[in-house]
Amino acid sequence: MKSATLYLGIIFLLISLTPPISSASNDLGLYFDEAATDNCHLEGLLEVTSVYLVLRHPSNPGGIGGWQGTMFCDEGVFIAGYTLMGQTINVGTNNNFVVGLGNPLPTAETVTLAVFDVLATVPGGLCFDALEGDTYQTPIYLAGDDYNTMIPMYLEYGGGSQPSLSIGLEDCPVSNLVGSVSTDSGRSWDGIKALFLDR
Repeated sequence: MKSATLYLGIIFLLISLTPPISSASNDLGLYFDEAATDNCHLEGLLEVTSVYLVLRHPSNPGGIGGWQGTMFCDEGVFIAGYTLMGQTINVGTNNNFVVGLGNPLPTAETVTLAVFDVLATVPGGLCFDALEGDTYQTPIYLAGDDYNTMIPMYLEYGGGSQPSLSIGLEDCPVSNLVGSVSTDSGRSWDGIKALFLDR
């Protein structure tokens, strides 16, 4: 009995000494608002709409020193223009973005990386994903305090052929969070596990 009590005491002591788990998640998404709450509009066809590329809960306290990825649009959905946040240079072409920042964007709960002016002539979606052939297989950002450190950003919604944001579609984008993935979501468990690999 005394040894069981001793073991329980040691376990509770170790648990109390364990640092809390960080809320940083490096989640990336396309939204109709900078607060990253709305990615599904039933209306909005034939009008230019602002779409925000938002990084939620970045893990690097030194800010964002650059980022990269590519924008995919369904047929009939067009990027009419875009604005990159901060003092930037984009060496990507077409809908590929390889963005460097003169001064890092500060870390916050939500960080807007870019604003896209989107025109949907028919119902459709957009997705921001990894550059084709990229080693990380996910969009990345550079640590603002160490430009040699690349940090993967994980798509909250969509990816591949699935939209991250929808305009005029009846079905809203499906969350990539493990708890919300069902067997009929079209995502493989290998894909889900890949989100959590230490790259």
